[in-house]
Amino acid sequence: MGDMIKINQNNCIKCGICEYECPKVFFVPEESEAVIVEEYRQNSEDIGEVSEEISCVKDAVDACPVNVIRIKE
Repeated sequence: MGDMIKINQNNCIKCGICEYECPKVFFVPEESEAVIVEEYRQNSEDIGEVSEEISCVKDAVDACPVNVIRIKE
């Protein structure tokens, strides 16, 4: 089991910082809110699960200017 990730897409400002910090997990399509890449998605594009070994997820959480990414361990 890994960490569960949730993106609050309603408040996402589409800045792309999460993708810059952790492109392995996050993607910001043009003119759209951030999503979790398909490999790590759980039932929807805003919920995922990643191994705790992918440390860049925490970097993306810390860098998000509007704090819309949450990690639940």
